[in-house]
Amino acid sequence: MKIQINNVQLDVNEGITVCNVFRTILRLESDGKAIAINDTIIPRDNWDSTILSKNDKVIVIKACSGG
Repeated sequence: MKIQINNVQLDVNEGITVCNVFRTILRLESDGKAIAINDTIIPRDNWDSTILSKNDKVIVIKACSGG
């Protein structure tokens, strides 16, 4: 199925979770990151259980320090 991650369209397996996206597709550590799906922030506690759907728009936001 197709989803978008930060405006890049990707083909992923049905039933993939937010946590699996970090591990298998983005290959990123989840520390310091936030996720929004279709403009809704997903709490970190729900990443293992949040299953992505066809045409979901995922935004990965990385926290940075400074000011």
